[in-house]
Parts: sequence; C-alpha cells; structure tokens
Amino acid sequence: MDKKLKVIILGGKRGLIGEALSHVWKRDPAIELIVHGKEDFDVLKFDELKEYLNEHHPDVVVNSVDFNLIDLAEDLPDNAFKLNQTLPQKLVEFLRDKDVYLINFSTSMVFDGKKHFPYQEEDEINPLGVYGKSKFLGERAIIQGNLKRWLIIRISWLFGPWGPNFVQHIINLSEDKHKISAVHDQIGSPTYTLDLALFILNLVKKGASGIFHTCNSGQATFCELAQETISLLGRNCRVEPITSEMYTQKAPRPMFEVLDNSKYVEVTGHKPRSWMLALRDYIFSFYSDSVMD
Repeated sequence: MDKKLKVIILGGKRGLIGEALSHVWKRDPAIELIVHGKEDFDVLKFDELKEYLNEHHPDVVVNSVDFNLIDLAEDLPDNAFKLNQTLPQKLVEFLRDKDVYLINFSTSMVFDGKKHFPYQEEDEINPLGVYGKSKFLGERAIIQGNLKRWLIIRISWLFGPWGPNFVQHIINLSEDKHKISAVHDQIGSPTYTLDLALFILNLVKKGASGIFHTCNSGQATFCELAQETISLLGRNCRVEPITSEMYTQKAPRPMFEVLDNSKYVEVTGHKPRSWMLALRDYIFSFYSDSVMD
C-alpha cells in the first residue's frame, strides 16, 4: 500500500479484543492507528462519536466495544442492547455515506447449539439468551445498513492477555487448588486473541466483506481446555469433569459453539493454527515464570 490505511479502534485501550488489536495492528507499517478508549469519550454519547469520526476521516472503523457479560445481560437487557445493537446501528448511520470499512464483532452464541458439526456463516440464527439476541440484532443492523464494505466477525471462547476469560480463570484457580471442576458437555472453538487480531487484519488486506467465522482450528470442551492449560503450566491440579447442569448460570448457553473457519481460509489463503498451539504460545509468552517454577 502506498498510502497508509487510517484505522480507528473503538475500545482499543482495554479489553480482550481491543488491546489485542492495538498490539498487533500497531506493528504493521501500512497502518496509521488511532486508538480510542473509554477515557476519551463514551461511545454512547452519539453526538461525540459522530464528531470523532468526522474529525479523523478513517478508512477503517473497528468496533471492539460491546456488552459481553453474558449472565448480567439477562438482568440488564437494556444495557446489552444499547451497546450490542444501538451502537452498531449508529455507526452504520454515521458511515453509510462514506467509503469507510466497518468491522463489528458477533458471537457463536447467535446459534442455539443444536448442531453436531461446526457452524457455517449462513446457518440459521436462533440465540438462546439476551446476549446472543443483542449481538444478532447488531449483525442485522450492519447487514441491512447499505454500507460499501463491512465485516461481521463471529468469535468463540476467547482467551488471551488484557482481560478476564476462562483460561485466565483456570490459571488463577490452579495456583492454590489441587482440584477444580470444569464442564465437559459444552464444546466450542477456543481462540487466542492475538491470533484473532491477525485473522481480521488478513481479511482487511484482502478487502473482504461479509460475515466470517474467525477462530483457531480444532474444538474442545471446557474440561479439555482447562486440562491443557494446567498441563502447560506444569501444576499439580486435577480437573474434575462436571455437566453443565451442575454448573449453575443464569443465561442459557448453547451446548455446541464450534465455528467453521473454512470461508476465512478460502478468502485469505491462511490456515489458522490449532487452539492447542495457540494456547501454548499464550502460556509460554505470558506465564513463563509460572511454567519454570
């Protein structure tokens, strides 16, 4: 690229996705990165958001701001819909007449989990809870928004630095416990956030548009993910398999959240590494002291 691509990352100063995007994309010499944080302004103050976008004239806007507290969404649906539906609607409204690439995140929880083989992008949507419903409505706002270019990135079971996640929870628990429990009958696509940031960058460089399932290769239960994490850490902690019924949560969860990333592979020519290799990279990069103890 002769001209740098000016990219705004909304919510890029904190959080699992935002900080991973900022960390990876700032290293690309073809990108001029503008990173927005909550301390700059509240994205739900839409006049300020519109002014910010008009001031910077971006080529790409990545919205990594969302309401992702799945159980809390059941109690605070208005909060979930404001961030996950209304914010994408407003971004579409502000960017519709501009040649701007909008990237928004969705989730494997837009599906009901009744399949037994990986979900493809065009599979039927049937979210079980408020979180999945709010993300689906955000998807619909973008699909129907008549934008010139857009990406909806569906994700599943994220792990990585800079934000709470299941792997981090297991790491913390295994520090001083000899036995922990993990659900063995829910299956998903564990995905490393730093790999995710690279997947999305690959799509942008290909000029891709549409819905994409972006995840590391392979699938796992929470129990398998917990066991692999503890094994890599070398800790003396046993993982006890339990059923989802034994682990009470307010929001209903799909039993199967595995995503098919073949469309991503076809468009980019890049085959994501397995979640096990990505997990090893994460543990050894960010917890080397723990591994060596």
